[in-house]
Amino acid sequence: MSIKNLIIPAALALFAGCDYVEVPTPANNGGGGGGGGNSSHRKVLVEEVTGHFCPTCPAGAATLEAAKAIYGDSMILVAIHTGYFAQNVAQFGLPPGAPQGSYTEDFNTPEGNDWGNVFSMGASAPRCMYNRTGFPTGIHDMHPNDCATVLDTILNRPQSADFEITHSYNTATRGLNFAANGNFLTSGGTSADNYSIVILLTEDSLLGWQKDGSNHIQNYVFNHVLRACVNTPGNIAGNTIHTGAIVAGDTINYTLPPGYTLPAIVNENHADLIVFVYNTITKEVLQVEKVAVKE
Repeated sequence: MSIKNLIIPAALALFAGCDYVEVPTPANNGGGGGGGGNSSHRKVLVEEVTGHFCPTCPAGAATLEAAKAIYGDSMILVAIHTGYFAQNVAQFGLPPGAPQGSYTEDFNTPEGNDWGNVFSMGASAPRCMYNRTGFPTGIHDMHPNDCATVLDTILNRPQSADFEITHSYNTATRGLNFAANGNFLTSGGTSADNYSIVILLTEDSLLGWQKDGSNHIQNYVFNHVLRACVNTPGNIAGNTIHTGAIVAGDTINYTLPPGYTLPAIVNENHADLIVFVYNTITKEVLQVEKVAVKE
């Protein structure tokens, strides 16, 4: 058992009885990750299935936030509201004891539904994937409690890719420009493989109702919420950047076509871009970065 595994239960105690706790990032988090998304070390994409009708999801979110406080920018979260527990009131109905007029928020997206269809994880929550390892033949559908063990395993592997993000955002027009440039760092794959880049838009500090055990929490704070896919709206496929096997040193180059406008529903001050490169055949994520839209 690693030191991180021992620390997380103690860190979880900080979350007991709280709807939301702001977690600081430790100074010794591995460095990098700021200043335009410069990837100086391996990072892990944690995709969390959640929903406002899920009674155990607040505890799962607290577990992930506690891990985030330890792993820092080596762990990048996306909360995906999809499936049974993320339905709207018209589909689900009010749960027993919920006040009339509650649970009106709907954080579902076409991209989240596409994600649920691809990975078949929308029926249960909270569940996670970690760099999508284990898909499709192994164990990829895991619990937040598996976080420390899986993160330690993945982070001990050689870094597979390195890319830097450059982007600009116009507050007047809400227009976004974006580019990513870097290299693959390891060789592998086959001639049948393809590699794509995905730019997800997420939002923090969204308020709404959340079921927590038998309780109904008003003004629960939802973070890391998937709002859109910037480069392939409506799905999570992303754009192809390399075909066939990769050789260490092969380049990663992508520029977003002009014309993307931040959706009006998204608060630009709480919005982030989650950018990752993945193998479209195995679905495994090679590297992920995060930058604030207004950084």
